[in-house]
Amino acid sequence: MSSRLLFIGDSRDIDNLEGNINAKEMAEYMASVGVTWQHFTGISGFIHGGQRKLHAYFSIDDENIIVKRDALVEYLREAHKRGIKIFLYLNVHWYPEGFLESHPNWLQVKVNGEPKTGLYNLPGSVTPCPNSSWRDWIFSISTKIAGKYDIDGFFLDGPVFFQDTCYCKSCREKFRSMFGEDLIYEKIENPKYKHKFIEFKYRSLGDFLKDFKSEISRVKPNILVYMNGGHPQANWHNGRDNALHVDYQDLIGAEGGFIGGRLIDPDNNFRRTSITSKFLEAAARGKPSVVFSDVAFKPWSAYPLTKAEVDLMVASIVANGSSPHFVYHYPNLKEKYYEYVKENYMFFRGISGIDDSESMAKAAILFSQTTADMLTGEQIPTDLTLFKSTGEMRRLFSYSLYGASEVLYRLHIPFDIIHERTAADNLLSKYSVIILPAVIFMSDRIAENIRNFSLEEGSIIADSETSLFTEDGEFRGNFGLADVFRSTFLVTEELPFYDYLYVPDSSFNKYIPTMPRKVRVKSDGKALAYFTRRRQGVYDKLTEPNDPAILMNRGNVYIAGNFFETYWAYRFPEYLSLFRKLMPEEAFILSESNLPGSVEVSFRRSREKVFMFLINYTGGMERPIREIVRLTDIKCIVKLKDVSKAFSHVLNETLDLREMDNAVEVRIPTLKSYDVIEFT
Repeated sequence: MSSRLLFIGDSRDIDNLEGNINAKEMAEYMASVGVTWQHFTGISGFIHGGQRKLHAYFSIDDENIIVKRDALVEYLREAHKRGIKIFLYLNVHWYPEGFLESHPNWLQVKVNGEPKTGLYNLPGSVTPCPNSSWRDWIFSISTKIAGKYDIDGFFLDGPVFFQDTCYCKSCREKFRSMFGEDLIYEKIENPKYKHKFIEFKYRSLGDFLKDFKSEISRVKPNILVYMNGGHPQANWHNGRDNALHVDYQDLIGAEGGFIGGRLIDPDNNFRRTSITSKFLEAAARGKPSVVFSDVAFKPWSAYPLTKAEVDLMVASIVANGSSPHFVYHYPNLKEKYYEYVKENYMFFRGISGIDDSESMAKAAILFSQTTADMLTGEQIPTDLTLFKSTGEMRRLFSYSLYGASEVLYRLHIPFDIIHERTAADNLLSKYSVIILPAVIFMSDRIAENIRNFSLEEGSIIADSETSLFTEDGEFRGNFGLADVFRSTFLVTEELPFYDYLYVPDSSFNKYIPTMPRKVRVKSDGKALAYFTRRRQGVYDKLTEPNDPAILMNRGNVYIAGNFFETYWAYRFPEYLSLFRKLMPEEAFILSESNLPGSVEVSFRRSREKVFMFLINYTGGMERPIREIVRLTDIKCIVKLKDVSKAFSHVLNETLDLREMDNAVEVRIPTLKSYDVIEFT
């Protein structure tokens, strides 16, 4: 592909109008929005009650498909005239109830032997299994399409497994061929067996993608293929691991811009789009990545988000290394789509250099897919006696990931989110510091690479029970990184929420709220904070310092509790101040500013250019944000050398710039929703 930055449009008008679109009008509309690529519906993503067969908008004769209209042949001509390339959308995960009778052997099966039904609250709807003979059928349909139509790529919505699947005959046979034993649901409570089931699901989906790509490429070698992938969370239920499956795709994507629900809940990450973009860029390994987004406030797909939220989403996607995709599902949002998307797409398309820019972050957070997966499940792994409930286990890792990210955002420290594959392949040398937020499950290989990173003058900051278990759930008895932490694991304890940490540093309040999950350790590292002795009640007298809470060893830091999870839940300002002292100075590209913590900052480099992205989440104390609070008279000191010019792309003006020792001071008159400052 000529560029890593795509501007993708998507409209479900095709479904709503059953293919009776005006191809020229739609293509002109998408081109006017600034779209360079488009998802165009081939196999409909809308399934309705009573439907027997799939609905399609291409002309392929097949007993399982009703061709509503060959809209594809008309639209390709009009789109290509206007420079828009087409990904054909194929629904490969949600099928109508007619398949219960016509192809029961294609379907995902629950442990009780019954087909999985009722997807998306539609009774009778079903889902195909990627290990079944259905795969041969979808390969055949897709190769026929590739041979007949001049499409540029396929986008697969799915395939995915669902939480209580799949136990069909094909899956049982594949599992036995992989591990030499039967697929037995009840054994999933054993961590070692669960690890095999997780590997089985990821391998199954990877094999499907590899074979799909191979079959399509035989017909059209340069065609692109990608699918709706996983998120920075547990993905084993669905079998989607972007970092593994990128090898079989030409780009990767995930739904990081479907914003909705109660946006003030801790489970609903305030910076979800940014985090997803970082997560995808690292997994993509140099290929393009896409964040799928909607202009609607989900799940009300006919009700719009605010323009302010869409502005922030587009900016955060581009600033963090991914490409924006935006869709509208209902015709009543067409005008909002144009209003919301066009200005943003055209703005970022007009900035030369960001399409091939790379992150300049010197800090990285390790996302552990293994930990996310092992801490969630259909049953609780009984050997993991450190944990109490599925909810607690899930939150421990997710909230720790969110908390670590939020700390860095608030301190304006640029960072990447890297994957276990990055660490396993030892691709860590560009960073000064690696942060391990509750990475409880860790392979020996990753532990060794992190250890070597720390020996080569990199810094490690870890919290909670990081590295206490192997990747397949075996309790090590001590941290796998015990020598890095210079700490020996003793026991995990739960503390009353009203207890305290004691901080000897005179610049802090002596007593600050505790981390309620305490890891008691034996250590000869330097203690920067302590847990106080347990008290008997909220108003009991303050107690003396006891066990170490924050330990430093040659630039490495071990925090003996759920520090990041606690920050995500409570946002104590002292946690930010403490963390600021723990970070190596190399991580701070923006060394000083008067920006509030609600402004997200990232830096990207493209040859002789450096881009500073400023994304202003300062709103009216509510989500979705209706009105951005404009900031004025901004001063930033940036650690850049050999810079003579700073240009604001939003203000379209050259900014005041003052050279300093190994840095520059830039003044920005005003910031509304976002800006891109280009240094040359």
